[in-house]
Amino acid sequence: MIHKKLLFFVFILLTLQSLAQNKIELIHANSLQTLEQYGPDYQFLKGQVILSHDSSTIFCDSAVYNLQKNNFLAYNNIRLVSIKGKDTVLLSCDSLFYLGDSSFAFVYGHVKLEKDSVTLYTDTLEYDFNKDQAQYKGWGKIVSNKDTLISVLGIYDTHERKAYFKDSVRILSEKYKIYTDTLIHDFETDKSYFLGPTYIYTDSNTVYCNKGIFDHENQIAIITEGSKINLTKQQISAQTITFNQKTGIGEAKNNVIITDTTDKYILKGQYGKFFQKTERFFLTGNATLIQYDYNDTLWLRSDTLLSYIDTLRTETDTFIYRKAIAYYHVKAYHKNLQMKCDSLVYSFLDSSIFLYGNPILWSDSIQIYGKTAELTTVHGEPYQLILDTNVFLAEHTLDDQFNQIFGNKVVINFKNRQISRVDVLGSAKAIYFIFEDSTLIAINNLQCDTIKIFMKNKKVHGLLSIGKPSGSIIPPNLATEKEKKLPNFTWFQQYRPLKPSDIYIWKRE
Repeated sequence: MIHKKLLFFVFILLTLQSLAQNKIELIHANSLQTLEQYGPDYQFLKGQVILSHDSSTIFCDSAVYNLQKNNFLAYNNIRLVSIKGKDTVLLSCDSLFYLGDSSFAFVYGHVKLEKDSVTLYTDTLEYDFNKDQAQYKGWGKIVSNKDTLISVLGIYDTHERKAYFKDSVRILSEKYKIYTDTLIHDFETDKSYFLGPTYIYTDSNTVYCNKGIFDHENQIAIITEGSKINLTKQQISAQTITFNQKTGIGEAKNNVIITDTTDKYILKGQYGKFFQKTERFFLTGNATLIQYDYNDTLWLRSDTLLSYIDTLRTETDTFIYRKAIAYYHVKAYHKNLQMKCDSLVYSFLDSSIFLYGNPILWSDSIQIYGKTAELTTVHGEPYQLILDTNVFLAEHTLDDQFNQIFGNKVVINFKNRQISRVDVLGSAKAIYFIFEDSTLIAINNLQCDTIKIFMKNKKVHGLLSIGKPSGSIIPPNLATEKEKKLPNFTWFQQYRPLKPSDIYIWKRE
């Protein structure tokens, strides 16, 4: 029983000690007055007033101290120092109302709060000393290092060194400006976390997102949810983008789209890297190039796509232009020409295309394939196609037959977007089906040095053999299947893209 009474007595002593510690203490004042109309609990303090409470010491010119309610109103030249362990907070203002029981202060007029290298400025502030949180509700700014953070609403945790900003948030710096709706800033790591529509402006680019992180020291942005970056000429969008403002190097993931309205192209992929200073782009994952103009559009797909700026110097001029390299499983669609190859180089200077790895090309009812191919254009229109090494050219004819031509090299000329002439050079061979009124009447088997084929209305109009021609004309009923096809000839219709979306299908059934 005595033991319980002793515990109760110790509890009462600790409680009284705690209450005594929670009382505001008057350290100094030049004068102290009480007025009868206010009662004995009110003390009017003037001249070098010093008050103390818990970890805080308040200096001011004048104060009204209510002993019973344990609060005071301070005004004129107010300075408050709060020291908790290694944390020191300095506060200055015009007037301050302090509640001792809750360790809470209402701060007014020319408010300035300092903690380490962070300074907060506002006109009205609420400070909770228990939570170490300062809150303003009518415009304020925080200056940290070389950044100034401004907002309508703000909460600053001086212990955790984090701040929450809401409504018309701005971050101003010499190298960038940030505008957002909602922001959390960590002063310890010097990182901002965006929770609403956000714009980051620099002299050379604009970053937009609905959610993201910005590392102020390294100037690295990690953005998601509607993320876009506007460079000098290109716009980049993706589900997630990481961009280094210092180096101009970025990484994009998922639904990557790079748009250039100047050179009129679009790049797409699932993963990409971009280099702003050199205008270099790298994409993988169904990497797609869409080159468009007022007349038509080229659609191209590959496993990997690299686009960069190249330079061509002549005796009189220097040309700076873009190149694109596509490699592995390349397919391309244009309404007048379709392509398949292992790798490809595309020049934006003259829209020329170099194809490698047994390319196959189709135009209307004609198929051409060889070891390499080069397509040149004039004003965006096909002009000439050159194929080299074991070149096959075939035309699908009536009765499901194929006119076939083989040579070491084939030169194809275009006119008005259609094949006008074909020159087959070196060890030329041909199998040509002759029809009369849609009826097959003969099969022409021809060998010579050179064959010139003239086209009209997308059909063979004439054929000229040059250099020791030899061959035979075989009646259809006497021709064997072997005599209807050149050795190693194959019709690759299953690979041909018939519409833009077919470039994503490597081989149809």
